[in-house]
Amino acid sequence: MHKPQDVQFVIRGVSTSDLEMLYSLSVNDNLLNLPPDKDILREKIKASIASFSPGATVADPEYIFVLEDLESGEVIGTSTIFVNYASKAHPLYYFTVYDEYNSVEGISVKKDHQLLRLGWETFGISAFGGLIIDPRYRGLPEKRGKQISLIRMLFLGMFPELFHTMIISELMAPLNPDGNNPFWSAVGKKYTGYEYETAFHYARQKDRRFIQDYFPKEDIILYPHQKNLHRSIYSVLDTGRPQQHILTVQGFRYNFRIDPMDGGLQYTAKIQEIDIIKRGGFYVCDSLCTGKLPELSVLIGSLKAGHFYGVRFPADIHGSKVFLSKYILSVLGLNLGDRVYVSPF
Repeated sequence: MHKPQDVQFVIRGVSTSDLEMLYSLSVNDNLLNLPPDKDILREKIKASIASFSPGATVADPEYIFVLEDLESGEVIGTSTIFVNYASKAHPLYYFTVYDEYNSVEGISVKKDHQLLRLGWETFGISAFGGLIIDPRYRGLPEKRGKQISLIRMLFLGMFPELFHTMIISELMAPLNPDGNNPFWSAVGKKYTGYEYETAFHYARQKDRRFIQDYFPKEDIILYPHQKNLHRSIYSVLDTGRPQQHILTVQGFRYNFRIDPMDGGLQYTAKIQEIDIIKRGGFYVCDSLCTGKLPELSVLIGSLKAGHFYGVRFPADIHGSKVFLSKYILSVLGLNLGDRVYVSPF
C-alpha cells in the first residue's frame, strides 16, 4: 500500500539490464522502430546509453526512455526520441494528400477525388517513436502512457540544441484481422509487388529505397469509390488514439502527409511551440519545510552524469526555485541546489 507522498513509477533512460523487459514490450506491438529482435534492441540500448552520456560521440543518437514500477522493478512502458530521423542514407518517405480543383468560369471547384504525391526528406527532422505501454496498464486513471509521452517532450525542452527544430510523430494505421494493411494492399502492393509483411521487413531494416524505386513519380489518384482506402488513410490504431489526442493538445498538427507503408498520419510541431515546453523551465531544487504536499502536480526531469530521471509529483514553485519533498529528492538522486526542468502536468 503506497502512502500519498510515495511515487510508484519513475521514467528513466534505458539500461543494459532492461533488455529482456524491453523485448517483452516489443513483442506486444509490431513497431518498425522497436523490433522484437534482441540483437537489434541490444544495439539500440547501447546507442541510447551513449546518447545520454555527456561528451559522448554517437553516429546516430537516439534516446530510449522506460517507465519503471519501483515496487517490482518491472519496466512497463517505453518511448524513444530519434535525433536524425531523415538522412541521405535513410530518407523519410511520405505521401502528401492533395485535393484537386478545376476552374469553372473563374470559380475554383473541388474535384471528387484526392491525390497522393510521393516525397522525401533527407535532413532536418527529429522524431518520436517506439511508444509502448504494457496492455495491463493501458486506459487506467493514472495515465502512464501520457506521462511517458510528455516526459520525452520535457526532454526536448531541456536540451533543444541536441535536436532539429522540427519534431514529427507518425501514428500507426489499423491492420486487417489477417495482419495486412488495407492501404498497402491497395497502393503499395500494386506498385512494388511486395506483400505487406515483406515490405515491413525491409522497412524495419531501414531499407525503404524500394519506395522511391517502385512508386510512381506521378500523382496517384484516390477515387471516391475507394471508400475503404479513404477510411484507412484517416484511421488511427485504437491504441494510438490517446497519443493523437496528446499530440493535438500539445500543439502538434496533422501536416497532410501520410506514411507510404500504412497510410498512418504524420503530426509535426516546432520544438519551441510545444505547450509543455512553452510552460516549462529550469529551476533550482529546494526542500519543502512542511510534510503537507502541494496541490500543484508537475513533471520533473533531471539528467546527472548521464542518468536521466523523470517523474510526476506535487511541487511548489516560487521564483527560480522548485520546492520538493525530501522523499522525491531521494528518488531522483537530487541534492539541494541542483537544476531540474519542471512543467505543470
